[in-house]
Amino acid sequence: MKKLVSILLTLALVVTLIPASLGTAVSTAFAASANHFVFPNEQYSPTSARITNSERVTLEGTLNGVNGNSISYSVYKLNKNPDPTATDKYLVDQNDKREGQTANIMINGSKIQLYNLQLYPGLNQVTFKGLQGMSDVYDSIFIEYRNGPTMYDMSVSLDGNVYNLKEDESTIVYSDASQGKNR
Repeated sequence: MKKLVSILLTLALVVTLIPASLGTAVSTAFAASANHFVFPNEQYSPTSARITNSERVTLEGTLNGVNGNSISYSVYKLNKNPDPTATDKYLVDQNDKREGQTANIMINGSKIQLYNLQLYPGLNQVTFKGLQGMSDVYDSIFIEYRNGPTMYDMSVSLDGNVYNLKEDESTIVYSDASQGKNR
Protein backbone atom coordinates (compact mmCIF):
# COMPACT_ATOMS: atom_id res chain seq x y z
CA MET A 1 0.00 0.00 0.00
CA LYS A 2 2.85 2.39 0.86
CA LYS A 3 4.48 1.67 -2.48
CA LEU A 4 1.24 2.49 -4.37
CA VAL A 5 0.82 5.80 -2.51
CA SER A 6 4.47 6.62 -3.19
CA ILE A 7 4.05 5.96 -6.92
CA LEU A 8 0.87 8.05 -7.09
CA LEU A 9 2.54 10.98 -5.30
CA THR A 10 5.55 10.77 -7.62
CA LEU A 11 3.28 10.72 -10.66
CA ALA A 12 1.36 13.74 -9.34
CA LEU A 13 4.61 15.68 -8.87
CA VAL A 14 5.77 14.86 -12.40
CA VAL A 15 2.43 15.98 -13.89
CA THR A 16 2.66 19.37 -12.11
CA LEU A 17 6.04 20.00 -13.75
CA ILE A 18 4.59 19.74 -17.27
CA PRO A 19 3.75 23.23 -18.64
CA ALA A 20 0.07 23.91 -19.21
CA SER A 21 0.75 24.86 -22.83
CA LEU A 22 3.36 22.83 -24.67
CA GLY A 23 3.01 24.86 -27.88
CA THR A 24 3.73 28.49 -28.70
CA ALA A 25 0.17 29.41 -29.61
CA VAL A 26 -1.28 32.39 -27.83
CA SER A 27 -4.54 31.71 -26.12
CA THR A 28 -7.38 33.95 -27.15
CA ALA A 29 -9.58 32.72 -24.31
CA PHE A 30 -9.31 35.68 -21.98
CA ALA A 31 -9.64 35.93 -18.22
CA ALA A 32 -11.98 38.60 -16.93
CA SER A 33 -9.47 39.79 -14.34
CA ALA A 34 -5.88 39.40 -13.22
CA ASN A 35 -4.66 36.66 -10.95
CA HIS A 36 -0.90 37.15 -10.84
CA PHE A 37 -0.07 40.48 -12.56
CA VAL A 38 -2.47 43.18 -11.39
CA PHE A 39 -2.60 46.43 -13.37
CA PRO A 40 -5.53 48.43 -11.95
CA ASN A 41 -5.62 50.96 -14.82
CA GLU A 42 -5.70 48.31 -17.54
CA GLN A 43 -8.34 46.00 -19.03
CA TYR A 44 -8.24 42.21 -19.12
CA SER A 45 -10.71 41.76 -21.98
CA PRO A 46 -10.19 42.71 -25.64
CA THR A 47 -13.73 44.07 -25.87
CA SER A 48 -13.00 46.70 -23.21
CA ALA A 49 -9.37 47.48 -24.10
CA ARG A 50 -7.94 50.78 -22.95
CA ILE A 51 -7.60 53.18 -25.89
CA THR A 52 -4.50 55.32 -26.36
CA ASN A 53 -3.07 57.47 -29.11
CA SER A 54 0.51 57.03 -27.80
CA GLU A 55 2.75 54.40 -29.39
CA ARG A 56 4.59 53.88 -26.10
CA VAL A 57 2.96 53.48 -22.69
CA THR A 58 4.11 52.91 -19.10
CA LEU A 59 2.33 50.30 -16.98
CA GLU A 60 2.22 50.20 -13.19
CA GLY A 61 0.88 47.35 -11.11
CA THR A 62 1.53 44.73 -8.47
CA LEU A 63 2.68 41.13 -8.43
CA ASN A 64 0.60 38.51 -6.68
CA GLY A 65 3.04 35.81 -5.53
CA VAL A 66 5.18 35.98 -8.68
CA ASN A 67 8.98 35.78 -8.49
CA GLY A 68 10.19 39.21 -9.66
CA ASN A 69 13.36 37.75 -11.21
CA SER A 70 11.44 35.52 -13.61
CA ILE A 71 9.21 38.04 -15.38
CA SER A 72 8.98 38.52 -19.13
CA TYR A 73 6.30 39.90 -21.41
CA SER A 74 5.13 39.48 -24.98
CA VAL A 75 3.24 41.92 -27.19
CA TYR A 76 0.88 40.57 -29.84
CA LYS A 77 -1.14 42.49 -32.41
CA LEU A 78 -4.63 41.01 -32.59
CA ASN A 79 -6.96 41.02 -35.57
CA LYS A 80 -10.65 40.18 -35.54
CA ASN A 81 -11.32 36.70 -36.82
CA PRO A 82 -13.11 37.00 -40.19
CA ASP A 83 -15.09 33.84 -39.41
CA PRO A 84 -18.05 34.98 -37.26
CA THR A 85 -18.77 31.39 -36.18
CA ALA A 86 -15.22 30.77 -34.88
CA THR A 87 -14.63 30.17 -31.18
CA ASP A 88 -11.58 32.46 -31.19
CA LYS A 89 -12.85 35.97 -31.92
CA TYR A 90 -9.31 37.34 -32.34
CA LEU A 91 -6.24 36.02 -34.15
CA VAL A 92 -2.60 36.88 -33.50
CA ASP A 93 -0.93 38.66 -36.41
CA GLN A 94 2.12 36.42 -36.97
CA ASN A 95 4.08 39.35 -38.47
CA ASP A 96 3.53 41.70 -35.52
CA LYS A 97 4.60 40.11 -32.26
CA ARG A 98 7.47 40.46 -29.79
CA GLU A 99 7.87 37.53 -27.42
CA GLY A 100 9.93 36.95 -24.26
CA GLN A 101 10.85 40.59 -23.68
CA THR A 102 12.59 41.56 -20.41
CA ALA A 103 13.65 45.16 -21.11
CA ASN A 104 12.37 48.13 -19.08
CA ILE A 105 10.83 46.06 -16.28
CA MET A 106 11.37 47.53 -12.80
CA ILE A 107 10.48 45.48 -9.72
CA ASN A 108 10.35 47.00 -6.23
CA GLY A 109 9.00 44.47 -3.73
CA SER A 110 5.61 43.50 -5.09
CA LYS A 111 5.35 46.59 -7.34
CA ILE A 112 6.02 46.28 -11.08
CA GLN A 113 6.56 49.04 -13.61
CA LEU A 114 7.06 48.52 -17.31
CA TYR A 115 8.47 51.59 -19.04
CA ASN A 116 8.22 52.54 -22.71
CA LEU A 117 6.17 49.54 -23.82
CA GLN A 118 5.90 49.84 -27.62
CA LEU A 119 2.50 49.03 -29.10
CA TYR A 120 1.41 48.01 -32.57
CA PRO A 121 -1.30 50.05 -34.33
CA GLY A 122 -4.64 48.42 -33.47
CA LEU A 123 -5.50 45.98 -30.69
CA ASN A 124 -2.56 44.75 -28.59
CA GLN A 125 -2.44 41.81 -26.18
CA VAL A 126 0.35 42.20 -23.62
CA THR A 127 0.96 38.86 -21.91
CA PHE A 128 3.06 38.69 -18.76
CA LYS A 129 4.79 35.48 -17.74
CA GLY A 130 6.49 34.63 -14.46
CA LEU A 131 7.15 31.88 -11.94
CA GLN A 132 4.96 31.24 -8.95
CA GLY A 133 6.76 28.50 -7.08
CA MET A 134 7.68 26.00 -9.79
CA SER A 135 4.80 26.84 -12.13
CA ASP A 136 4.63 29.32 -15.00
CA VAL A 137 1.81 31.85 -14.56
CA TYR A 138 0.36 34.22 -17.16
CA ASP A 139 -1.94 37.23 -17.33
CA SER A 140 -2.85 39.37 -20.35
CA ILE A 141 -4.00 42.96 -20.67
CA PHE A 142 -5.37 44.67 -23.77
CA ILE A 143 -4.57 48.11 -25.15
CA GLU A 144 -5.83 49.59 -28.39
CA TYR A 145 -3.37 51.99 -30.02
CA ARG A 146 -4.96 54.39 -32.48
CA ASN A 147 -2.20 55.94 -34.55
CA GLY A 148 -4.37 58.19 -36.68
CA PRO A 149 -5.45 61.75 -36.04
CA THR A 150 -7.79 62.17 -33.12
CA MET A 151 -10.61 64.68 -33.24
CA TYR A 152 -12.65 65.72 -30.24
CA ASP A 153 -14.91 68.57 -29.09
CA MET A 154 -15.99 69.16 -32.67
CA SER A 155 -18.57 71.75 -33.60
CA VAL A 156 -19.94 73.43 -36.72
CA SER A 157 -20.68 77.12 -37.02
CA LEU A 158 -23.20 78.33 -39.62
CA ASP A 159 -24.68 81.83 -39.77
CA GLY A 160 -23.76 82.51 -36.14
CA ASN A 161 -25.26 79.26 -34.85
CA VAL A 162 -22.89 76.74 -33.24
CA TYR A 163 -23.78 73.05 -33.37
CA ASN A 164 -21.84 70.53 -31.26
CA LEU A 165 -21.13 67.27 -33.07
CA LYS A 166 -21.64 64.23 -30.88
CA GLU A 167 -20.01 60.90 -31.56
CA ASP A 168 -23.11 58.76 -31.12
CA GLU A 169 -25.78 61.09 -32.54
CA SER A 170 -26.68 62.79 -35.81
CA THR A 171 -26.54 66.57 -35.90
CA ILE A 172 -28.78 68.56 -38.21
CA VAL A 173 -27.19 71.81 -39.31
CA TYR A 174 -29.34 74.59 -40.74
CA SER A 175 -29.28 78.37 -41.09
CA ASP A 176 -32.08 80.75 -40.18
CA ALA A 177 -32.39 81.75 -43.86
CA SER A 178 -33.10 78.15 -44.91
CA GLN A 179 -35.25 77.06 -41.97
CA GLY A 180 -38.71 75.96 -43.03
CA LYS A 181 -38.05 76.16 -46.75
CA ASN A 182 -38.61 73.12 -48.91
CA ARG A 183 -36.61 72.42 -52.04
